[in-house]
This record gives sequence, structure tokens and C-alpha cells, in this order.
Amino acid sequence: MTRHSAADGDRTTFTSRRRRTGVCALIALGAFTLTAAILLPTYAVPKLEKIPLDIEANTLSVAPGSSLVDITQTSNGHAATETGVPLIFRVYVTVQDPSDADVVTLQAATSMNRADRPDNDPISASVDRVTLDRSTGVPVADPPGFLQTVQNKPPDSAVRKGFQYKFPFDTERTSYPYFDTIARVTRPIDYTDDDRVEGGMQLYHFHQKLDPINLRIGQPDAKLTLAASNWGIPGGDQQVTFDLWYENERDLWVEPVSGAIVAVEEHLHRYLARSIDDPHALTTLDARTKFGDTTLQHLTSVAKEARSNLLLVNRYGPIGLAGIGLLSFAAAAVLTRRSGGRVPEPGFDSEVAAADGQVTTSAASPRS
Repeated sequence: MTRHSAADGDRTTFTSRRRRTGVCALIALGAFTLTAAILLPTYAVPKLEKIPLDIEANTLSVAPGSSLVDITQTSNGHAATETGVPLIFRVYVTVQDPSDADVVTLQAATSMNRADRPDNDPISASVDRVTLDRSTGVPVADPPGFLQTVQNKPPDSAVRKGFQYKFPFDTERTSYPYFDTIARVTRPIDYTDDDRVEGGMQLYHFHQKLDPINLRIGQPDAKLTLAASNWGIPGGDQQVTFDLWYENERDLWVEPVSGAIVAVEEHLHRYLARSIDDPHALTTLDARTKFGDTTLQHLTSVAKEARSNLLLVNRYGPIGLAGIGLLSFAAAAVLTRRSGGRVPEPGFDSEVAAADGQVTTSAASPRS
């Protein structure tokens, strides 16, 4: 018969209780972290996957060697295309009302200037405003968007369905509807490849080609009337109206996790003509644009930060929490195994006698 002192019983009971408490704590920690790993993407990601309400972006695109018609000449009854013109395109995007938890209104002021005449007024300018669903990035119907391209005239309402300033969160390798502000039409923009890398991020490349569109159909002011002789056609002083046509070929590079547009290149072509293939067409703008280095670096940095925040909550956070949970369960299993395959309970392995120091036998041993 094995006998234990009261002090030994106290120590055994204390150790058992401590092990039991440790095992229970580890199991609770494991359950909590595994639950958090499952719920984190469900509850946190939707809050992060929203277009911010504090957007203020100023982008600059350059187009050296462009072709351009000087608008001051057309007002004097003449029109001639000037070549080798360096152009700068600026877009300033801000948040306007209405903007709240569900929608955000973006306003983009666009201007085109000659780089060789920095002190001159813009050659052209426009203001675009659109209200987007903050989660999907899709334009909402109310309030409708508007475009203003002619000064001293009210803006035109522009119903749109496509993406424009941002792609969806978790952008996929597929085609998306894309809205063109000049033609005011929505056309597919197609995924091409993922070869480009900026700031360590693999970008999705999308391409869109717009065939010539007669802008006068939807924009009555998109025309120019001059004497036939100025168009280079028979008729002398007879007034002849040419419509403004537009075509574009654009390439966009998108960071897929955030849907942020990192780089844009476009080949803009506008011309005045009586038909799509008029041999007497006059080019008013032919420009190949791309972001300047400073703009590219800034947008890369913005996209990288947005991507990191989303991945932290959607991928790395859950993986880390799941790892902690599994380690906690493993540690609890080790402690249980050291306790003889069960969670020890105080008073089972030994009984402590009354305060007089009387010694009893172990509860696990038969009585003599």
C-alpha cells in the first residue's frame, strides 16, 4: 500500500488543477482563433472592400509628337493640322455629394494643354461626375451622372453602366463593360495578359478598341462649318459642315486585388469629316498618351497599400489565426497526454486528509 503525506497531496492537486486550467485555456484559445479565422473575411473584408470617401487624385499623362488643330484658327474660318505638338493631359478627381456608407460621387476635371505653351489656357476641358456603388464600383441610376464639355452651357446627363475610374475588387481575367466619356458609350474592355509588374505587383492588362464614332449624333455641337474652299473641296465660299468623329485604342493595367488602375495608355484620334472614310477628313487630334513617371509611381504606391490591407484581412490574417488555433489545440493535446490521456481533475488522484495530518490511501488504490 502506497502512502502519501498531506503536503504531497496538496502539490498533486495544485498541479492537476493547473494542467486542467492550461488545457481548457488552450482549447478556448484554439476555438476562438479558428472561429475568428473563419469570420474575419466575412465581416471585415466587406468593410474594406469599399471605395474610400477621401479620394483626391491628380494624374498627368504626356503625349509628345501629337497632331492638333488650333481652335483659334477655326474661329477665324480656317483649319489646319499642326504636327509635332507636345501635349499634357491632367485629370483631377475628388469626392463630391452625395457620398455616404453605400455610394460615392466622383468628379473628374480633365484638361488638355500644350507643353510648349505652359502659360496658355487649356485647349479643351471637361467635367465628369458619376455616383458609384462603393462595394461594386458600378454606377447607380439615381443620381445620374453628367458631363460638361462646353463652357457656359448646362451639363449633359450621361447614363452609364460600365466601369471607368476603378475596376471591381478581386478583378478577374475576363471582359468588363467600360464607359468612354468622349463617345459616351459603354463597350467591352477585354483581358489580355498579366505580363506587367509594377512595385512587385502583377497587373492585369485590359485592351479596348473603339471604331470611329460620329460624335454629332449624341452631341449636336460636335461639328464645324467652314467654306468649302477651306475644306479643300469644290464649292468656293459655300458653307459646308463636317461632323466630328472619334476613335480610341486604350490599354489599362489593373491591380486585381484592389481593382485599382495603375497605368493607362491611349491612342486618341479625332477628325472632322462628312463620313467615316471621307478622303477630305481633317485630323483635329492624334495623340498617344501615357502616365508620367510621377503619376505611375504614385498610383503604384496607392494600389500596393490597398492590396496589402485587403490581403492582410482576407488571406494572411485568417491563415495566421488558423495557425494559432491549431497550435493551441496541439498544445492542449500534449498536456492531456502527459496527464495520462485525460484532463486531470483535482481530488481524483489523491485525497487530502483533515487538518490533523491524518494519512489516507490513494483513491485509486484498494483499501487494505
